[in-house]
Amino acid sequence: MIQMNEISTESSEFNEELYKDKQDVFEEFFIASRFGDLETIKTLKLSPIDLFQKDNNGNTALHIASANGHIEIVRFLLSQYPKINNGFDYLSIKNHSGNTPLHWAAMNGHDKIVCELVKCGANLHVRNNAQKTPLWEAEFHGKTKVVTWLLEHTDLVPNDDNDTEEY
Repeated sequence: MIQMNEISTESSEFNEELYKDKQDVFEEFFIASRFGDLETIKTLKLSPIDLFQKDNNGNTALHIASANGHIEIVRFLLSQYPKINNGFDYLSIKNHSGNTPLHWAAMNGHDKIVCELVKCGANLHVRNNAQKTPLWEAEFHGKTKVVTWLLEHTDLVPNDDNDTEEY
């Protein structure tokens, strides 16, 4: 489930036991993110950079928490963002389908998470592999509360193609 290709080892020798331990921790981390178990996430004592590891589908814990409506976990993960902001935009990480955490929150109707991600600077215009924006996904999936919030609180307006563009 977890891709370990982004984790470096401290020595040139591969330590299989350490790898398995780290793999188990990431597995527990992703399960806790999916089910909203913030206390478990906090007890895992992951480094800030570990919080943005990807699973086999390219999802980070932020994708998973956003998709499942776990606002407390989203806020916790976002609170860690400034600690590792080295010019890389963690809010725009795409999974293998090209979806960002904002796409997932929008298509699942999690308006509070959409608001939180937008306040933190999530890109409203990002397109997934199907060339769809978060607004399009929310509208397509019938998430009117998210669509209304996005239209009232951002500079997005639908055009004739049910797409979005800036004023």
